[in-house]
Amino acid sequence: MKSIALGVMVLLALGCRNENKGQSTSAPAKAPSASVSTAPSANASATALDANGIAMAEMLVATDCLPCHDNLMLEQQRLTSKQWAAVVKKMQSWGSQIPPENVDMVVAYLSQRYTPDTAEFDVPRVSVEDVAARFSASPDGAFGGGDPRRGETLFKQVCATCHGADAQGAAIGVALVDRHILQRPADFANMVRKGRGRMPGLPSYQDADIAAMLAYLRERKR
Repeated sequence: MKSIALGVMVLLALGCRNENKGQSTSAPAKAPSASVSTAPSANASATALDANGIAMAEMLVATDCLPCHDNLMLEQQRLTSKQWAAVVKKMQSWGSQIPPENVDMVVAYLSQRYTPDTAEFDVPRVSVEDVAARFSASPDGAFGGGDPRRGETLFKQVCATCHGADAQGAAIGVALVDRHILQRPADFANMVRKGRGRMPGLPSYQDADIAAMLAYLRERKR
Protein backbone atom coordinates (compact mmCIF):
# COMPACT_ATOMS: atom_id res chain seq x y z
CA MET A 1 0.00 0.00 0.00
CA LYS A 2 1.30 3.41 -0.89
CA SER A 3 2.23 5.58 2.05
CA ILE A 4 3.37 9.10 2.66
CA ALA A 5 5.01 10.84 5.52
CA LEU A 6 2.61 11.79 8.31
CA GLY A 7 4.68 14.88 8.88
CA VAL A 8 3.76 16.15 5.40
CA MET A 9 0.12 15.38 6.00
CA VAL A 10 0.15 17.32 9.24
CA LEU A 11 1.74 20.31 7.57
CA LEU A 12 -1.08 20.33 5.03
CA ALA A 13 -3.88 19.60 7.48
CA LEU A 14 -2.88 21.58 10.53
CA GLY A 15 -0.36 24.20 9.46
CA CYS A 16 -2.29 27.43 9.33
CA ARG A 17 -0.37 30.50 8.43
CA ASN A 18 -1.95 32.44 11.23
CA GLU A 19 -2.36 35.72 9.45
CA ASN A 20 -5.24 36.72 11.70
CA LYS A 21 -3.39 36.07 14.94
CA GLY A 22 -3.90 33.56 17.70
CA GLN A 23 -7.07 31.75 18.66
CA SER A 24 -9.60 32.27 21.49
CA THR A 25 -13.30 32.65 22.24
CA SER A 26 -12.83 34.69 25.42
CA ALA A 27 -10.07 36.51 27.22
CA PRO A 28 -6.94 34.36 26.74
CA ALA A 29 -5.25 32.92 29.80
CA LYS A 30 -2.07 34.63 30.96
CA ALA A 31 1.15 32.76 30.33
CA PRO A 32 3.95 32.66 32.91
CA SER A 33 6.57 35.38 32.80
CA ALA A 34 10.22 34.85 32.04
CA SER A 35 12.51 37.57 30.63
CA VAL A 36 11.32 40.84 29.10
CA SER A 37 11.68 40.94 25.30
CA THR A 38 9.56 41.79 22.28
CA ALA A 39 11.62 39.63 19.92
CA PRO A 40 14.17 36.86 20.40
CA SER A 41 17.38 38.30 21.83
CA ALA A 42 20.83 37.34 20.61
CA ASN A 43 21.48 35.26 23.73
CA ALA A 44 18.02 33.70 24.03
CA SER A 45 19.44 30.19 24.31
CA ALA A 46 22.67 31.04 26.14
CA THR A 47 21.40 29.64 29.44
CA ALA A 48 19.97 26.13 29.60
CA LEU A 49 16.48 25.97 31.09
CA ASP A 50 15.94 24.09 34.33
CA ALA A 51 13.05 21.65 34.85
CA ASN A 52 10.66 24.45 35.81
CA GLY A 53 11.65 26.54 32.81
CA ILE A 54 11.17 23.56 30.49
CA ALA A 55 7.69 22.91 31.92
CA MET A 56 6.72 26.56 31.45
CA ALA A 57 8.09 26.61 27.90
CA GLU A 58 6.21 23.42 27.02
CA MET A 59 3.00 25.04 28.22
CA LEU A 60 3.68 28.09 26.04
CA VAL A 61 4.35 25.90 23.01
CA ALA A 62 1.12 23.98 23.68
CA THR A 63 -1.00 27.14 23.94
CA ASP A 64 0.70 29.32 21.33
CA CYS A 65 2.15 26.98 18.70
CA LEU A 66 0.26 23.70 18.64
CA PRO A 67 -3.21 25.15 17.96
CA CYS A 68 -1.96 25.69 14.39
CA HIS A 69 1.01 23.35 14.10
CA ASP A 70 1.03 19.67 15.01
CA ASN A 71 3.79 18.66 17.43
CA LEU A 72 5.34 16.51 14.68
CA MET A 73 6.18 19.70 12.83
CA LEU A 74 8.40 20.75 15.72
CA GLU A 75 9.87 17.31 16.28
CA GLN A 76 11.16 17.17 12.71
CA GLN A 77 13.23 20.34 13.03
CA ARG A 78 17.00 20.31 13.58
CA LEU A 79 17.90 24.00 13.91
CA THR A 80 20.55 26.13 15.53
CA SER A 81 19.53 28.62 18.21
CA LYS A 82 19.90 31.46 15.69
CA GLN A 83 17.58 29.65 13.29
CA TRP A 84 15.03 28.98 16.04
CA ALA A 85 15.09 32.67 16.98
CA ALA A 86 14.37 33.55 13.34
CA VAL A 87 11.49 31.05 13.22
CA VAL A 88 9.89 32.44 16.37
CA LYS A 89 10.29 36.01 15.10
CA LYS A 90 8.59 34.99 11.84
CA MET A 91 5.73 33.35 13.76
CA GLN A 92 5.29 36.57 15.73
CA SER A 93 4.93 38.50 12.47
CA TRP A 94 2.27 35.99 11.39
CA GLY A 95 0.30 36.43 14.60
CA SER A 96 1.75 34.10 17.23
CA GLN A 97 0.35 34.94 20.65
CA ILE A 98 3.52 34.07 22.59
CA PRO A 99 3.73 36.80 25.25
CA PRO A 100 6.67 39.10 24.41
CA GLU A 101 8.23 38.54 27.84
CA ASN A 102 8.33 34.78 27.19
CA VAL A 103 9.85 34.77 23.71
CA ASP A 104 13.40 34.10 24.92
CA MET A 105 12.18 31.18 27.03
CA VAL A 106 10.49 29.54 24.04
CA VAL A 107 13.55 30.05 21.84
CA ALA A 108 15.80 28.60 24.55
CA TYR A 109 13.53 25.58 24.92
CA LEU A 110 13.34 24.85 21.20
CA SER A 111 17.09 25.38 20.81
CA GLN A 112 17.71 22.97 23.66
CA ARG A 113 15.22 20.34 22.50
CA TYR A 114 15.60 20.24 18.70
CA THR A 115 19.23 20.87 17.74
CA PRO A 116 21.37 19.88 14.74
CA ASP A 117 22.84 17.19 17.02
CA THR A 118 19.47 15.68 17.97
CA ALA A 119 18.95 12.13 16.73
CA GLU A 120 17.42 11.83 13.28
CA PHE A 121 13.64 12.07 13.27
CA ASP A 122 11.87 8.83 12.42
CA VAL A 123 9.00 9.95 10.22
CA PRO A 124 5.80 7.97 10.84
CA ARG A 125 4.01 6.84 7.73
CA VAL A 126 0.35 6.70 6.85
CA SER A 127 -1.50 5.24 3.92
CA VAL A 128 -2.93 7.30 1.10
CA GLU A 129 -6.35 5.97 2.05
CA ASP A 130 -5.99 7.27 5.60
CA VAL A 131 -4.95 10.69 4.33
CA ALA A 132 -7.94 10.80 2.00
CA ALA A 133 -10.23 9.89 4.89
CA ARG A 134 -8.80 12.65 7.01
CA PHE A 135 -9.35 15.27 4.32
CA SER A 136 -12.81 14.05 3.34
CA ALA A 137 -15.96 15.80 4.46
CA SER A 138 -17.98 13.83 6.98
CA PRO A 139 -21.78 13.59 7.38
CA ASP A 140 -23.49 16.30 9.40
CA GLY A 141 -25.40 13.77 11.48
CA ALA A 142 -26.73 15.43 14.64
CA PHE A 143 -25.15 18.73 13.57
CA GLY A 144 -27.17 19.21 10.38
CA GLY A 145 -30.10 21.51 9.68
CA GLY A 146 -28.99 24.31 11.97
CA ASP A 147 -30.54 27.78 11.94
CA PRO A 148 -27.87 30.18 10.63
CA ARG A 149 -29.53 33.22 12.21
CA ARG A 150 -29.41 31.60 15.63
CA GLY A 151 -25.84 30.61 14.88
CA GLU A 152 -25.01 34.23 14.11
CA THR A 153 -26.42 35.28 17.47
CA LEU A 154 -24.40 32.63 19.31
CA PHE A 155 -21.26 33.54 17.40
CA LYS A 156 -21.56 37.23 18.21
CA GLN A 157 -22.17 36.43 21.87
CA VAL A 158 -19.16 34.20 22.48
CA CYS A 159 -16.80 34.21 19.47
CA ALA A 160 -16.82 37.58 17.73
CA THR A 161 -14.63 39.33 20.30
CA CYS A 162 -11.65 37.23 19.24
CA HIS A 163 -12.58 35.98 15.75
CA GLY A 164 -14.13 39.19 14.42
CA ALA A 165 -17.75 40.24 13.96
CA ASP A 166 -17.84 38.62 10.52
CA ALA A 167 -15.71 35.58 11.45
CA GLN A 168 -12.90 36.85 9.21
CA GLY A 169 -10.43 36.99 12.09
CA ALA A 170 -9.33 39.74 14.47
CA ALA A 171 -6.46 40.69 16.75
CA ILE A 172 -6.23 37.37 18.59
CA GLY A 173 -8.49 34.99 16.70
CA VAL A 174 -8.03 33.30 13.33
CA ALA A 175 -10.55 33.54 10.51
CA LEU A 176 -13.16 30.79 10.71
CA VAL A 177 -14.48 31.22 7.18
CA ASP A 178 -13.84 28.45 4.61
CA ARG A 179 -12.07 26.24 7.14
CA HIS A 180 -11.84 22.54 6.36
CA ILE A 181 -13.06 21.70 9.86
CA LEU A 182 -16.47 23.14 8.96
CA GLN A 183 -16.90 20.10 6.70
CA ARG A 184 -16.16 17.77 9.61
CA PRO A 185 -18.95 18.58 12.08
CA ALA A 186 -17.93 16.09 14.78
CA ASP A 187 -14.40 17.53 14.84
CA PHE A 188 -15.80 21.06 14.93
CA ALA A 189 -18.10 20.17 17.83
CA ASN A 190 -15.21 18.62 19.74
CA MET A 191 -13.11 21.76 19.29
CA VAL A 192 -15.93 24.06 20.38
CA ARG A 193 -16.70 22.01 23.48
CA LYS A 194 -13.13 21.27 24.55
CA GLY A 195 -11.35 24.38 23.30
CA ARG A 196 -7.95 24.58 21.66
CA GLY A 197 -4.80 26.33 22.83
CA ARG A 198 -5.84 29.59 24.49
CA MET A 199 -9.42 29.17 23.34
CA PRO A 200 -11.60 27.98 26.23
CA GLY A 201 -14.14 25.25 25.61
CA LEU A 202 -17.92 25.56 25.71
CA PRO A 203 -18.92 22.17 27.17
CA SER A 204 -22.53 23.23 27.71
CA TYR A 205 -23.16 23.68 23.98
CA GLN A 206 -25.79 21.25 22.74
CA ASP A 207 -25.90 19.64 19.30
CA ALA A 208 -28.44 22.24 18.16
CA ASP A 209 -26.07 25.04 19.19
CA ILE A 210 -23.22 23.49 17.22
CA ALA A 211 -25.51 22.94 14.22
CA ALA A 212 -26.61 26.58 14.26
CA MET A 213 -23.06 27.89 14.45
CA LEU A 214 -21.96 25.56 11.66
CA ALA A 215 -24.80 26.77 9.44
CA TYR A 216 -23.82 30.40 10.04
CA LEU A 217 -20.09 29.90 9.42
CA ARG A 218 -20.74 27.90 6.26
CA GLU A 219 -22.71 30.85 4.89
CA ARG A 220 -19.75 33.15 5.29
CA LYS A 221 -17.31 33.61 2.42
CA ARG A 222 -13.88 35.20 2.29
